[in-house]
Amino acid sequence: MSEKKIIMVLMFCIFIVLNCLSQNTSDIDAIQKTALDYIEGWYDGDVVRMERALHPNLIKRMITNPNSEYSLLNELNKEKMINYTNAGGGKRIPKNSYKIEVKILDINNNIASVMTKSQYIDYLHLAKFNNKWVIINVLWDINKNKE
Repeated sequence: MSEKKIIMVLMFCIFIVLNCLSQNTSDIDAIQKTALDYIEGWYDGDVVRMERALHPNLIKRMITNPNSEYSLLNELNKEKMINYTNAGGGKRIPKNSYKIEVKILDINNNIASVMTKSQYIDYLHLAKFNNKWVIINVLWDINKNKE
């Protein structure tokens, strides 16, 4: 193979790798933004951010009685989350009583798992629909080790 062909093949490979890295970085940024829209939207009472973060069929659950064999689950949907956000539910918590942390646990194609820590611990499941990351499931609890 000639030097010119080798250089062209290498340039093509570099282009492919850079394109893949760019796409991954944009997904990471979008996932992070969605998680922050959710948690900061809650604390700021920002309905626009909360609305943007949630899938229409969101289910958010909390175990209400962990000592029971069949614990009850407190379930919220998108409409309730928007209503509670609009009512200022998160604004009642002083900002100096929590620190927001977002950790992306895993990304695979069009799905991702994220943990947010603040006054609460939230395990978020996100999915990518039409190039937009949204939260479809949340399992949450009070953060007993809040900083």
